[in-house]
Amino acid sequence: MSSQQNYEDIIKAFSEIKRKYEFMNKLMTLGQIEKIRKASVSMIGCDGNKILDVGSGPGSYLAILEEMCGKRYYVALDINEDLLRTIINDNIDRVVASGDHLPFRDKSFDLVVSAFMFRYLDHKKGLEEFSRVARKAFQIIDFWKTDNKIVYYLTLIYARIVVPLEALLFSRGHIHDYLYIYKTIRSVCRESELFEMAKKYGKMKLKFWFLKIIFSLVVILEK
Repeated sequence: MSSQQNYEDIIKAFSEIKRKYEFMNKLMTLGQIEKIRKASVSMIGCDGNKILDVGSGPGSYLAILEEMCGKRYYVALDINEDLLRTIINDNIDRVVASGDHLPFRDKSFDLVVSAFMFRYLDHKKGLEEFSRVARKAFQIIDFWKTDNKIVYYLTLIYARIVVPLEALLFSRGHIHDYLYIYKTIRSVCRESELFEMAKKYGKMKLKFWFLKIIFSLVVILEK
């Protein structure tokens, strides 16, 4: 999905909703976002001193990583500088860059994680970059296009109608900005295609929530 216009639209959308970012995440996941994050940290583990969060937003997932893994070298990377400025943890370095053009040398980090951002990237390029920069493993957590057609269409209804309604009621009417979820779910490949692309990089671990609409994928890289 990556393109210059898409990046500009994404930056604008997330700048508009930054104050309600975490609240809306909780609302859209029926209050399960922290449970999903903690389960995802348990999946990838804490075996690494250097951890990069791609598409970190305000650093919500890094906060859970720090809570569960303790002191490490954490880097928050996001294309949206406004969101990075909301990170109040001085132990986290911040980098403004795109997730499919990571400005780091090969194997710069032990672990690379990405929560609810990967669908905005060129999938093939994103996987290549994550595997290039990570030394041990990388992780992707996201909403996606499930292979089950019934669930997929229910997801579209939720993203097209329910999420904008929640935005109208709780996020000062930023309906257009939250329609990006609907647009990206429609545009991404199916889960099975993504997993097929990912498995060539190493051994996969998978966990699902909400009828496989949300997944956490860990790829343990081949040495």
